[in-house]
Amino acid sequence: FPAFANDVAPPPANDEDPDRKADIIVNGIHERRPADPKLVAPIVDTPKSIVVLDKSVIEQTGSTTLQDALRTVPGITFGAAEGGNPIGDRPFIR
Repeated sequence: FPAFANDVAPPPANDEDPDRKADIIVNGIHERRPADPKLVAPIVDTPKSIVVLDKSVIEQTGSTTLQDALRTVPGITFGAAEGGNPIGDRPFIR
């Protein structure tokens, strides 16, 4: 049925409070989905290769800094910080 802006609700009966709003009951299920499923996909489902450095690897290599830990990962290199250039602190990921 079409609705028209001019349609007006009937006035409340004498025993109804005009300020009381009718109760609305909604039944349903809200399914939470991530904004970007690529960010929360299980590692096994990712199309790229991923290296996970767990605690045991960090302990075995004796890494004390992020740079030490990342030196063992293929595809990550650090610049040569010669001449006081801080580029040596930045990892390059290919």
